[in-house]
Amino acid sequence: MQSQIVSKQEFRLACQKLVAAYFDQFPNVAFQYLVDWGSNDLMKYPINTQNKPGGWAGGLVHAVAQRSKPSNRCVLNAEMEEIFGVSFATIGTRAFGVFIN
Repeated sequence: MQSQIVSKQEFRLACQKLVAAYFDQFPNVAFQYLVDWGSNDLMKYPINTQNKPGGWAGGLVHAVAQRSKPSNRCVLNAEMEEIFGVSFATIGTRAFGVFIN
């Protein structure tokens, strides 16, 4: 079970750890640069830090992938769910609700 994260700093670190795990499995330096750049703005959004950080981290990766060149490796929804520990529906909600709109 995931412990509750209370501060924005803890939440951001948890998101960064999940994004790092994603790029450990699917290395892509240029894509990682874009995601890392986007993660700097993550805490500007009104985020409920009681939510699972995997939704936000996965949403960030998914949103950047949607806006980047199609040369990025296609990752299956199930792979995203496994890495980020949330459903792809949650990842999509976070991506399209905040980052893409």
